[in-house]
Amino acid sequence: MKRLFLLILFSLFVVGCEKEYPFNDEYEFMYGDWEPTFIEKGMTSNIDPSQVGDLLQIAEKNSYKIIKNGVTVESGHIGIISQSADKLALIFETKKIDRDYSISVRIYRLSGQKLFLEKISNDSIRFYNTATDGAYYQIGLSRR
Repeated sequence: MKRLFLLILFSLFVVGCEKEYPFNDEYEFMYGDWEPTFIEKGMTSNIDPSQVGDLLQIAEKNSYKIIKNGVTVESGHIGIISQSADKLALIFETKKIDRDYSISVRIYRLSGQKLFLEKISNDSIRFYNTATDGAYYQIGLSRR
């Protein structure tokens, strides 16, 4: 009876734990601080990247923060949809937004939409979607 109780308790613990899917070795370089360098949205390419924020921080356990003027204005979780040696698909799942952070362009204007990563170098990346119309979005980032 004692073993059954311990087995049930262990099962509840395992089921209750949130599973984290860290980046593969190919994408561990993404952890750290990134500065927005360019944004393209729809048919517009002359968007000031500082509108998004000064810094995108990507941390262990796939959490992210956007810092603007020294204040965290947005935070959340990065959900990995798929990853292989040559392709990473993910979503930025916004959990918290500062009430004063009301801009037209966020890290991704529709939280929860699929983005792909293009690694230009270990110090330069871009996130983009595959839309070919007004819903197109990409943001370039450089390591700070």
